[in-house]
Amino acid sequence: MLILVEAGWVMRDVGLVGADGLWQVWAGLAVPLGGAPLNTSVVDLALLGLYAGAMGASARPVATGAFGAVGAVTLLLRAPTVLILGGQWNGRLDIQGQLVLTAGAEVVGAVALLSIAVNRRRVLPGWDPAPPRPAAGVLAGLLLMIVALMTAVWQLDRIYGTGLSERTQAQPPGFFWRTVTGGYLVNSLLGTPFGWLSWSTVALCAAAGAAALRRTLVARPLGIAVGWLLVPLAVPVIATAKPPAVTVGQFGAGFAAVAAVVVALLLVPRAEGPFSDLDESGYGTQYGSTAYDADATATQDTQTMPAYGDWSAAPPPPGPPPGVAGYLRPPPRRR
Repeated sequence: MLILVEAGWVMRDVGLVGADGLWQVWAGLAVPLGGAPLNTSVVDLALLGLYAGAMGASARPVATGAFGAVGAVTLLLRAPTVLILGGQWNGRLDIQGQLVLTAGAEVVGAVALLSIAVNRRRVLPGWDPAPPRPAAGVLAGLLLMIVALMTAVWQLDRIYGTGLSERTQAQPPGFFWRTVTGGYLVNSLLGTPFGWLSWSTVALCAAAGAAALRRTLVARPLGIAVGWLLVPLAVPVIATAKPPAVTVGQFGAGFAAVAAVVVALLLVPRAEGPFSDLDESGYGTQYGSTAYDADATATQDTQTMPAYGDWSAAPPPPGPPPGVAGYLRPPPRRR
């Protein structure tokens, strides 16, 4: 249902400006006639990809982490949209009312995905994604931490005008908070305010990086979800670059896009089989459980038999004497 809702608004914008025009607006290369924003942005493209990935993983052990990661990203990006559009809604089911209901439904869907992930983990305790391999987890975590740090420094430079980028003057008092609450720089009606989106990206990258460094169970789905989110968000910044005059922000966006691809390749689990990823105990994981379960085999009847060399138990009864049925004679030789 979340995919259908997002796809409906995208197709509505395609009907307004065409597919090529929509891509140009998403990439920041053009604005609609009259300057009014469209309904969607690259954030909707990112959410469409996340919803499709979660739906594809719904029947696999990674569904628990995928639902939780997608729910957290959706809740973080759509909550301010509900507050901004809902505060100006007059209760009518016009275009603004439809947008409010869409954003509210996506927030409800995000909460539902988070609750499903929690309940699924409680009911199926073994159905969790395997943690990343040590080397892959460290490298992916460091890349995500670097992206979080670069994005934070870039935003602080935009606020205070420290001279690290093309901006040399500080923003007016209260300008940043107006960008967080949607007063400025909202490039679509369903879009997330620029300030909120930037610092949400910092928080998501830092959380995914910490999870990858610690090799937690949510490291893979959260890192892949954040990596997919970084690529569409970097498109408008990279598309407006004019080499060789590349700004710090454009360089950071390019680095974030490349790092996102590397992180996804590092965290994607290998195929199940003899060369699959290993869990903490060293056994290959398949469908969320180890190949050997000591607790289960401890209840088998073979554990009650005397061990080899244990003469404390009664010896077995003697067999029949030679020549009696019960012993196999060698076959007679043919002459």
